Amino acid sequence: MKTTVTNRLLPLIVFFVISTGLFGSFNSFAFANFVRDIDSIDSYGKKFNISVVFNEINILDNDINLPFNSIRNNLETEPNEVLEVAANNLVQLVAESFLGYEFSYWSVDDVKMSENIVFEFLMPEKDVIVSAHYVQVIPPTIQIISPIENIVYLTSDIIEINIEANSSLGQVEKVELYLDENLVFTFFETPYKHDLENYIEGKYTLKAIATDNTGQISISNITNFSIEKPNEAPTVSITAPSENAQFTEGDNINISTIADDSDGMVIKVDFYNGTALLGTNTSFPFNLEWTNLPVGSFSLTAKATDNEGTTTFSSPVNINVIEKVTEDNLIDVIISEPIIVTPVNNQEYDWGATVQILVMFQGSDESVRKVEYYSGNEIIGSSVISPFAFTWQNPASGKHILTAKAIGSDQSNFKISGPVGILVKEKIQIIFQIKNPIRDSEFYQGSKINISVEIPESNNPISKVEYFRGNVRIGTSTSAPYDYTWNNAQKGIHNLVAQLTYVNGTKILSNPVPIKVLRRNHYTVKLTSQNNEREVISGENLDLFVELLELENKVEFVEYILDGEKLGSSEKHPYGFQWKNISEGNHELIAHAVDASGLSYFSAPVIIVVKKDIRDFRLEYVIGPNPTTEYLNVIFTNLDGIYDFEFRVISMNGMVQKTFKARPEDSTVTIDVSDLRSGVYVLQITANGNEISSKKFMRK
Repeated sequence: MKTTVTNRLLPLIVFFVISTGLFGSFNSFAFANFVRDIDSIDSYGKKFNISVVFNEINILDNDINLPFNSIRNNLETEPNEVLEVAANNLVQLVAESFLGYEFSYWSVDDVKMSENIVFEFLMPEKDVIVSAHYVQVIPPTIQIISPIENIVYLTSDIIEINIEANSSLGQVEKVELYLDENLVFTFFETPYKHDLENYIEGKYTLKAIATDNTGQISISNITNFSIEKPNEAPTVSITAPSENAQFTEGDNINISTIADDSDGMVIKVDFYNGTALLGTNTSFPFNLEWTNLPVGSFSLTAKATDNEGTTTFSSPVNINVIEKVTEDNLIDVIISEPIIVTPVNNQEYDWGATVQILVMFQGSDESVRKVEYYSGNEIIGSSVISPFAFTWQNPASGKHILTAKAIGSDQSNFKISGPVGILVKEKIQIIFQIKNPIRDSEFYQGSKINISVEIPESNNPISKVEYFRGNVRIGTSTSAPYDYTWNNAQKGIHNLVAQLTYVNGTKILSNPVPIKVLRRNHYTVKLTSQNNEREVISGENLDLFVELLELENKVEFVEYILDGEKLGSSEKHPYGFQWKNISEGNHELIAHAVDASGLSYFSAPVIIVVKKDIRDFRLEYVIGPNPTTEYLNVIFTNLDGIYDFEFRVISMNGMVQKTFKARPEDSTVTIDVSDLRSGVYVLQITANGNEISSKKFMRK
């Protein structure tokens, strides 16, 4: 009998297994499997191979019987395979799915028989036509729903990936997500969503590939996006005039600033007197001339705006403008000629240093009301208090010609000193260093420590940066910015060292940075403050926080206890509190956390030193005996609290001879000057970080 095996509708690949012998058992037999490949057939424009698999039976008498012959018909129009099979033999047909098509059912003489891929039947005593029916499976569809094309994220953002993939007749077996052609995630079920985070700035591409159960794949659209660093706010400070500078009615002053933006550029600086806008400068060096000053006290601030629109205000600088002396009471006085005694001519300074400028006079300075200091034709500061010293902060690199202009009550009555040349050296590029964490930073055992380095400017390509704990390597980074995260740091004191290796083999080793890793749960409750401040100015506000480490139960509230009395509390995470209008003195703070079960946990006490705000208050003092031989008494006439004083004794060549710190509870401070040589000196005093005044004295 003949079995004609065909495919219907579409090409197919079928494996035939013809079992010779009737149903029942043989007493003994052996068999071997063979595969016979029939020539390739061309159907509907596609080529397929058909293989016939059969068993060769070895009966006891070793009579070999091949039960059928493979006959090739004309297959140009329809791929048929005619097999001669003896009646009552078991025929097994196997249909395998192939790319783009899925098996549907078997039919015998156009009658649907089975939907199983494996089809078995007994060969009847007549010819039959067995057909395998296939349906075409349309490739899956896939698209990236989010992010949208060309969107810009910040490095702190979480990038939400959302993919849509479907298959019409088959099913989606998997979806693969690629970032810059690198596989980052594989989905095996919906929803096809994934988050990307902690990626550095740069431009990226996304694509997704869907694979269905027939092996067909589809590739999504390419989505481009970029990641940028958050905009850093600009910085700005007023460098001139100085705090509490005094001017005369009708004066013109130049308000000078230092304005910078680390990740962009400053596009303008606005200048204010209080809330009133004085003017705007849109070009470097962002200075403003305020002309014809009126009488009064003024608070000057500068507001810098960067190219992203972010603004920053400087700290205020307070100045006083006194009434101009009229011709009626003007006394014809002679101004003594000023002489710059420090710095000396051709003195050199490192970049970033401060320049202390001090003058003496060829005669008395009683008629001098103000001394202005110039670098070339640009005023860099002034002083209205004898001995008219001035500190020039952060002068630009290069050569400077300094002069001092001594002015009397009448602005037209002045004398100008001879020039003094100085050189400020160029900034020295830092070779290679660990910039984070800083020295003596403290961490808890098991925490993550982010280590970053400052890379020197060089055209030499970098191979890697290795990180060491002492002599033990803890990690390596091979891509910019070459940062590394040290996980599960153990308790102890560690010296962190980084080694930079260039592609050519050159190596640079950083200086060690010591850090401390403390035992976990050293305090169950840790009290911290804004920027970990321990010294503040009276009248200010301070934000307080707590770190709650491994408490068993939920915290209900946290109380803040000030000097034994309740200061305030918070019932919501993260349990912060603002301490307002802080009073002067030393204060002890403790955080008290109470959990849901009523258990209490206390932090270690934190001492906050609150200094008196003297920005709007001038301390007055006298010194004596003057001249002196051994001791110099500093007597404050209006001391109204406890201050942190620093006394500096400076010789007339500008060298600091002595530095003395004190925190007196009464009005008198005594300084030992017996070790000084005979001569004239200047006593400079700062209180709570603010310079209050300077006075001359003589050591006999």
